[in-house]
Parts: sequence; C-alpha cells; structure tokens
Amino acid sequence: MGRDNSHKDYQYYLDHKVKPQLKELLTNYGKIALIWFDTPLSTTKEQSRELFDTVKSLQPDCIVSGRIGNDLGEYMTTSDNFLPRLSYEGDWELPATLNDTWGYKIGDENFKSPDEVIRLLLKVVSRGGNYLLNIGPDGTGAVPKGSLDVLNEVGKYVKENGEGIFGTKAMPYYPYELDWAELTRKEHKLYVHVLKKREYIELPNIANHSVSAKVLKNDRALEPQNTLNCEEISTIVIHLPKDLWKETNYCVEITLQEEGLEFLSL
Repeated sequence: MGRDNSHKDYQYYLDHKVKPQLKELLTNYGKIALIWFDTPLSTTKEQSRELFDTVKSLQPDCIVSGRIGNDLGEYMTTSDNFLPRLSYEGDWELPATLNDTWGYKIGDENFKSPDEVIRLLLKVVSRGGNYLLNIGPDGTGAVPKGSLDVLNEVGKYVKENGEGIFGTKAMPYYPYELDWAELTRKEHKLYVHVLKKREYIELPNIANHSVSAKVLKNDRALEPQNTLNCEEISTIVIHLPKDLWKETNYCVEITLQEEGLEFLSL
C-alpha cells in the first residue's frame, strides 16, 4: 500500500530543504560534474524546472540526471536493475545494486558474483550506457567485505581491459546471442570479451575484414582469419593458443580494415 503524502507541503520542502542543500553542495565543494536526483512521481514540471534552473544557475556545466522528472534530465535513467534489451537512442544509465538492497542491510549477503557484474557491465557498455553500481556503506562508513570482494575482481578486469570499455560506442544489433562473450567496439576496433572457456573465437555475419588481433591485458598477438563458415557466411575466426583454453574473463582486440562495424542480415 502506497504512502499517503497528501497532507505534506512538498513545495515548502523544496524551498526550505532541497534548494538550500542544492546551493550548499554546488557552491562549497568546487566543480561538480553531475548531480543525481530521485524526485517523487508527483513532482510537477514547474517544480522540476525550479530544481534544474537552480543547478544550472550555480554550475552551468553540471549534468542533471533523468530522475529530476518531467523529461528535463540530460540523460535517461532506467528503472532500478532493469537493463534495456537493445541500445537506447541517446545517453542513458542503469542504476543497479550489488546485492538485494540499496543501503546497508545486515544479513544481506546475496551479492552478485564478479562474473555477473562483469557481464552486466559489458552488456551496458555494449548498448551505449553507463553502469551506475551502488554500494551500501555500514554505520561506520565502511564498505562491506562482500562488496569489496566483488569490486576488487571487477576492478581487475576493468584495469586490464579498459581499452575495450572506456570510450567505446554502442554496438549495432548483432543477430547472435553469444553465451561465452560480449562485444564492444570503437572505430576500426572490435573487442571480444571472452567470459567462458573457449578454444577459438568465431564471429559469423560480420562484413568487416580483420587485419590483426591481440589479447588486451598483455598485447599478445593473435592471428585472425577472414573466412566463410559452413553456410558460406562471412566469418572472423581466431584459433586461441592452448594456454588460453582454460582461461576466462579476458578481452581480445580485433583491428578492422573498415572504420565502421557492419553485420550481415540473416
């Protein structure tokens, strides 16, 4: 049953609590890159505009999140823990939890595994979004060990394979679901994030011509082949060295002859 706020004066709260705190945050702490609102659904367009204008009057370059409401945010924020199936037109982000709660909750040890978080991160990035991953510090301000364990493993992957994460562009729709990998891209580059044990990389329906390939974390050179598969469909194949067959969570960068990435229709 929803909470009854009909007796509360929301405008008074905005004028005497929210705006003074906004001004404090935006004047006492130097340059603020982004401010994230989570306004009630009952917020009117005029009230959202008041907040937006307050931010821009104090810090014109500060980005305002989509949850300011009434289509006044500068990017779209999805519902909590909801991942768009396809790329979204424009800037967007996914707010997500590491376990089942946003704040600290004693006994909530249902943390996602590092593999799950890495996969989610790559799905978001491949669809052109930002992964806003929440942690819930305890009463002393300490980050729970369960969160740290996950973040340390995810951070290791990001550090080793950042070239295939930061500055990438949304992928065009690829007609195949790869249970063993996620794909990201830049101009002239296709990144294959290998998440399961694999003896070879096979990417059918790609019209591009591969020029070279390497393992990102150590610059180890690999030999891509431009071939036709059994259905005579243009395919990029890389036979991986045996010592990689039992590895997971690494990224292979494929350099492409063409600037853009083009997939063949089925």
